[in-house]
Amino acid sequence: MVRILEKRKGSKKYFVLAHTIRVGKRVVRREKYLGVEVPDNLEIITANFLHELYIDKWGQKLTEIKHQYRQVLSKMSVSVLKKYYEDFEVRFTYDSNRIEGSTLTLRETASLLLENYAPSRSLQDILEAKSHQNLIKEMMRHANTSNDLNYNVILEWHHILFKDSKPDIAGKIRSVQVKIAGSDLEVPSPVEIFPLLDEFFQWYHQSKNLLHPLELAALVHYKFVSIHPFVDGNGRISRMMMNYVLFKHKYPMYSPPEKVRNTYYNILARADKKEDPYIFVNYLTRQYVKKISYDLNLLKTAPKDCT
Repeated sequence: MVRILEKRKGSKKYFVLAHTIRVGKRVVRREKYLGVEVPDNLEIITANFLHELYIDKWGQKLTEIKHQYRQVLSKMSVSVLKKYYEDFEVRFTYDSNRIEGSTLTLRETASLLLENYAPSRSLQDILEAKSHQNLIKEMMRHANTSNDLNYNVILEWHHILFKDSKPDIAGKIRSVQVKIAGSDLEVPSPVEIFPLLDEFFQWYHQSKNLLHPLELAALVHYKFVSIHPFVDGNGRISRMMMNYVLFKHKYPMYSPPEKVRNTYYNILARADKKEDPYIFVNYLTRQYVKKISYDLNLLKTAPKDCT
């Protein structure tokens, strides 16, 4: 968490921003000089400070990942690339829906999405898995256009996700107060949602060319899910938005695994309570680097064609 510290040099007083970060096995403190008085634009200075720390910690590794990813994709045949995206659709649909309580197994999800074979499971789980697959395709299609994230796009994505399973809430901003299951965190009231969404999209369009794509993707996820604008599907839509940012900026997409569900929610809650989104940003980046590095090593040794 970023703190303002008062320091002295002789008889003179000044202020610094301080933040502890982990470097290897050590925890070190980084500081940024503010001046003899705390400046009025502290929020902007703090955001820039956190961005600088993020780039120092992750910038080089993420650049290496993007370079390796481009190399791997350039060597894929059309059929292998198609299978690569199909495999991601299965994994992302399984993980994202499972985090929210779906009963489908990974094998059942694959059979449903790739072979159109419906398992003996909840009809709602089946419909939402198919809808999630359709939404991934729409997200990727949209990322390949000159358009960007906006209010209407998010409503349309939510409609795609729930039009078959929960048509009464599909594409609609909630008008009731909700609670996050298993958490004591309070989400914004219905009257706060529209101003918060306006603020979110204003922040996004101001920040999208200033932040690192992975940093931006994680912050998009964190900020949107914190607003919690829908009765259901906030996590799924925020993870879809995260992958939209990654895909649009030519980075590998990422599926937070369902097996870390409790940690994932705990980190979100901790970041919210401490009012420090970079707790979540750094957690997600650490998981991303670990998983994507492993996947890229596998892809380097995979056959160049599946025929």
